[in-house]
Amino acid sequence: MELYALVGNSGTGKSHRAVNLAYIHQIDAIIDDGLLIKDGKILAGYSAKKAPNKLRAVHRAIFTDPKHREEVQAAIAQLNPGRILVIGTSLKMIRKIVKALDLPEPTKIIRIEDISTERERNLARKIRTKEGKHTIPVATIEVKKKLSGLLVDPSEIFMKLKPQAPPKKIGEQSIVRPAFSYIGKLVISEQVIAALVENVIANVKGFVKGRGITVEIREDGVIVEINGYFEYRNGLVEIAALGQQKIKDEIEYLTGLNVIAVNINVKGISF
Repeated sequence: MELYALVGNSGTGKSHRAVNLAYIHQIDAIIDDGLLIKDGKILAGYSAKKAPNKLRAVHRAIFTDPKHREEVQAAIAQLNPGRILVIGTSLKMIRKIVKALDLPEPTKIIRIEDISTERERNLARKIRTKEGKHTIPVATIEVKKKLSGLLVDPSEIFMKLKPQAPPKKIGEQSIVRPAFSYIGKLVISEQVIAALVENVIANVKGFVKGRGITVEIREDGVIVEINGYFEYRNGLVEIAALGQQKIKDEIEYLTGLNVIAVNINVKGISF
């Protein structure tokens, strides 16, 4: 196994450039933010950006928790990658990750200054500190499924292989706002989700109202339970299914939370 290291100060755009760098060097997997990532998918690990504070985030990023560490080690062994890219804020951090995961020493060290301009790094810092946004090299659907609760903004990575050739898409990544963001902690309550559900129901023709709306916010997403009342008409199942889809879409769009299930119990029909 050959190990590459990408080093740079926090907020200078390392994760943003990871997909491009992996493509250029034919790297099989990326270790970033406490995660093992391959082709935009999370194979193992717990994201540091889901940690409740900066200190816990650092511990996740360097794999101090035995269960976390063993999960990622097992996934690496199963994947058996030829090359891995490890991302860190310093060589010291890289060495801690390498030691924790029992990986070989880096054969190539790349600094963020070698692959980005000062203007690009300053812009990345501004986005991090002023807007509290971070980038992780995974697809949006992965963030919604496995990192539910982080606000999601997808972006695509393109690379121009030849001067005259059109850009080629080489990957996708997500911009998120972590729990320990410098501009404050974001908490979405069950009552807010319930209010969103009520608003959706009011705009679905044939769906009169929902009573006893319960919302359960879990680590992997949201479960909504509704006692629904409908108009008497044909296509009741279709109306309920439309309500389910609209509720799912609205919650995921407005909150970034993954919706696990929307359960509708038909409790009454109005004539």
